[in-house]
Amino acid sequence: MPGTDVVVAFSTPVKRVRYIKIATTQSPSWVAWHKIRVFAENIISPIDAQASGTYLANAPSNVYDYDNSSSYWNSGGYASQWITLNLGSPRRLSELRLNLCQGQNGVSTRHQIFVGNSSVPSTMVADVAGATNGGDVLTIRIPEGTAPSQWVRISTLNSPGWVCMGKVRVYEAPVNRPAYFGYYGSSMSPFTNVTGLIASHGNTTWIRGTSTSDDVARLQDAQFKGMKAVLDVERVFFNADYTLRSDASTQWNTYVSSIGAYAGDIVAYYPLDEPYFKGRTKGISEALMKSQLTQVANIVKGSFPTAKLAMTFMAQDMPLLASTNLIPANFDWLGFYCYGSWQECGGRSIPAQYKHISDYLTSSQRLFLIGDSNVRRNCNYQTCTPAVPTAAEDDLLASRMTAYGGFASLNPKVIGVFNFIYQSFREDENWYSFGAADLPLTRAVSEKIGKAISGK
Repeated sequence: MPGTDVVVAFSTPVKRVRYIKIATTQSPSWVAWHKIRVFAENIISPIDAQASGTYLANAPSNVYDYDNSSSYWNSGGYASQWITLNLGSPRRLSELRLNLCQGQNGVSTRHQIFVGNSSVPSTMVADVAGATNGGDVLTIRIPEGTAPSQWVRISTLNSPGWVCMGKVRVYEAPVNRPAYFGYYGSSMSPFTNVTGLIASHGNTTWIRGTSTSDDVARLQDAQFKGMKAVLDVERVFFNADYTLRSDASTQWNTYVSSIGAYAGDIVAYYPLDEPYFKGRTKGISEALMKSQLTQVANIVKGSFPTAKLAMTFMAQDMPLLASTNLIPANFDWLGFYCYGSWQECGGRSIPAQYKHISDYLTSSQRLFLIGDSNVRRNCNYQTCTPAVPTAAEDDLLASRMTAYGGFASLNPKVIGVFNFIYQSFREDENWYSFGAADLPLTRAVSEKIGKAISGK
C-alpha cells in the first residue's frame, strides 16, 4: 500500500558491504521509492593489525578485510600465538566476534582477550576455553565498565595445528544507556494495572489513579515490585477544560501529605498529557498553556526541589518551536508522540523530530521516547470481534521498536524509553487496541530493550 514501511531485517550479520541493490520484479505501476534508509551495527574498522607470525600472504590485516570473506590470518606456528588490532583511538567496547579457522573439529581451544592503550595491551577481559569447530563464531562480551581501549589482543593458548583466525569483528558499546524503561499506561486508570507483568524487564511504571488514595495504592504496589514511577498529576492541577485550578497550590499541598513518602520512587511528574494539543481543543493559547505548565513546575519543585517534570509534544506542535519556544524552562524531560511510522511524522522522521526538540533544550534537559507498541482495530464492540494482528503487522512494529532502541542507545540526551502500550484494551465502543503483551515479536523486542536499559 502507498505509504507503507517495508522493513527488511537480516537474521544473521551481513558482511561489510559498500553497495545495496533493490530489484523490484513485480509492481502494479511504475516502480518508485520514497525513502530508503540503511541501518548498521556499531562495528569498528581497525586501522592496523600486528601478529606474532604470518604465513605467506595470510596477513594479520585479513581479519578485518570484510570485503573478502575467504581471507584469513595464519600465524605459521603452533600455540601460543597472538594478533593485535589497532582501533585508531580509544573506544568503549561491547563485544568481539571471532571466526575460527582451525583444521580439526571438536578439539579444545583457549583464547585470552587483552585490551589497553598501548600496542601491547595488558588488561585481560576474557579467557575462553572449550571444544570448538572450524567456522565457529565465538561471541565474547567485554565487561561493562572496561576503560576505552585502542588496542585489542587475541592470544591463542591452545589450538589444533597452526594458529589462524578468520574475520574478527570488534563492536563499540552504545554511547548512551537510558536510565528508565517502561510503558505509558502500565498503571493508569482505566487500563489494567500491569506493573507486575513488566517488572521482569522494566524499571518504571506510569501511574494515574482515580483518587489520591488510589495513587498511593499504586505507588505502594510499584515500590513493592521494585519499580520507579512517573506520576500523572493532571487531576491535582487542572480543570476539565485544561485551565489551571484556582486552588492548585492548596490541592498540591494536600496531595503531597499523602504521596510524599514515595517521593524517592517518583522519577518524574507528568502534569498533563499532550498539553498544547489538548489546550487548543479548548481555545487555550500556547502562551497561556506554557504559563500554566511553568506554574505547575514551580509548585512541584517548591516541595521537591530536585523533582523532574515531564511533558510531550504532538506533531502539530513542532512547527511552533522555531517561532515560539514551547518548552518551559523548569521542565526536565521532553517527549514526542507520533505513531504508525518511523519515517513520516509531521513532515520529519522520528529522529529528526527529536533532533528538532534537542535544538531548543538546555544542557540539563533530557528527551524521553514514546514508541507505539500496539495495533489498533476499528471494531464495534457489539458487532464484531477484533481481528488478531498478523505476523507482518507484528514484525513491522517490532522493527520500529528496534529502531527506537537503537536511537536511544546512540543519543546521550535520551533519559528513558516508554512504549505505548503493554496491555490490550478497548479504547471506546469502536476501537480496540492490541498491546505488546499480545504481539510476540514486539513483546520480545521490547523486553530485550527493557532488560538492556534496566539491567534485569
